[in-house]
Amino acid sequence: CAVCHGPLAAGTPLLSEAYGAKPANLQSSRFLTMEAGLIFHTLALGKNAMPSFASALSAEERWAIVHYLRALQRAQHAKDEDLR
Repeated sequence: CAVCHGPLAAGTPLLSEAYGAKPANLQSSRFLTMEAGLIFHTLALGKNAMPSFASALSAEERWAIVHYLRALQRAQHAKDEDLR
């Protein structure tokens, strides 16, 4: 994921810039409020330039990615109560 979406999932590509891709900023409010199931299905089906990962990742692995993304999002948008 980091190759296209960057290490913090903020849409800052490591390599995809050379291909003219404009990856989504997964730290934006749109993705912060997106249902986890929609993210899971996007991983399975692909979207725009992002291919389907259904054949490369099991359902369990796709859910692990969704949970990892949520952890990255929470780390970048921490609330005071997260720091206690």
